[in-house]
Amino acid sequence: MLKSLANEAEKAVSTIIVHLVIDDEDSTARRRLLTEEQRKLEEDGDNNEYSYSIPGYYDDENNFVTPFKTIFQIQYYNVVQWTAIGLFTILLAANYMTINMPLMPDTLLFGESAKMVAE
Repeated sequence: MLKSLANEAEKAVSTIIVHLVIDDEDSTARRRLLTEEQRKLEEDGDNNEYSYSIPGYYDDENNFVTPFKTIFQIQYYNVVQWTAIGLFTILLAANYMTINMPLMPDTLLFGESAKMVAE
């Protein structure tokens, strides 16, 4: 089939892109990669189960510590960050509107004070 596609591409003087999808859970390439990683770990003498899947280290209490964040920590950070940005934007807008407010006499305020002074 690929040979016939190549012939058709030569006749049409164009390029054909073939995307090959192999739907096989038990691929030999992945098995070969895993065995090479396992062989390398055995040669290094490191049989730690986290050594090639999750980077990290063990602390003094023998707890595994990884630099990656959990999905809860990422979501919490995003909520706090965007809330802070929104509140800061509202604060800046309120200050800007207060500073640039037109100055005009308040007739109710000054009218009542003028009446009290005149009496």
